[in-house]
Amino acid sequence: MRKGEYLIELTHNYELKFYPYAWEYVETMLEPVYEVKVGGATILTIWKNDLEHTKLSYRKEEILIKRFGNVIDMGEEVNLTRLRAMSIACSQTSGGVIETSLDGVKWQREKDLIGNEQIYGISPVDKDGFIFFFPARRARYIKIPCEGALSIYTI
Repeated sequence: MRKGEYLIELTHNYELKFYPYAWEYVETMLEPVYEVKVGGATILTIWKNDLEHTKLSYRKEEILIKRFGNVIDMGEEVNLTRLRAMSIACSQTSGGVIETSLDGVKWQREKDLIGNEQIYGISPVDKDGFIFFFPARRARYIKIPCEGALSIYTI
């Protein structure tokens, strides 16, 4: 939300990372506020999710792009932040995958599945579709497993 919420995590040799989106978000977009180091290794990191602690290249407002379909061409490379799919067909896609591409040929599968709780407390699927978050994923194309009206947000 970029409203100053704090995120605190153990970070040293921590292979089991629940919430892949949250990890990619803090590692990609935020500068740590504080790190606990032992023997030169960071073992705990604290981030603050606000504009001041956002990396300079991501200090932008979100832009809304509206599209329809299941393979979307943004027309240029953008930094994706979230996607809202709105259709009854899209509300039935839990467990499906989202893919992104820079060139429309090589596709990258997102780590989270549709319907996974990417952010604690935010329901990802409802009767009208789903919401999916990206950690400023650089892409021109998005592929989703349903047809529907899409609200795509970028920074």
